[in-house]
Amino acid sequence: MDMEEYKFKDLKKELTPVIKRLPKYARLIKVLSIDTHLSFAQKTTLKAALGYMAMPFDLIPDSVPLLGRLDDTFAGFFAVNSVLKTLTPERVDEVLRECELTPQIVASDQVVVRNASKNLAKITAKKSTNVVNRFTSSWRRAFSKAAEEFRREYKR
Repeated sequence: MDMEEYKFKDLKKELTPVIKRLPKYARLIKVLSIDTHLSFAQKTTLKAALGYMAMPFDLIPDSVPLLGRLDDTFAGFFAVNSVLKTLTPERVDEVLRECELTPQIVASDQVVVRNASKNLAKITAKKSTNVVNRFTSSWRRAFSKAAEEFRREYKR
């Protein structure tokens, strides 16, 4: 799908199932954060992510539809991924089962979040570029008009 066709509604459609699972991921973070086999640094990373996900005011406020939960999703996935990679497959299955998740769901959600973040970046860059171009083109026209009036005024 090319970027012209890809819209925020597509992003919402892709991310909605992942966002609905955020409570399960929050539980996963909580379960992992008290695991006695994890290092202090790993536990701190998880607790920081959990705190970030719980805060209503963060990088993108939760009141912003879809995007407000997107930064929470990224924070949670970053923390979970970094810790799950260090666990044995048996332990991963155990904690995921406790949180009503499977390795397949987590892997699928990781792909969705990764792709959504890339697409969001592209959409944002394109929209930002369009806004900047509109602003600068009107600014250039106004500046050119002022410069022309200045030249006419001082040529006399």
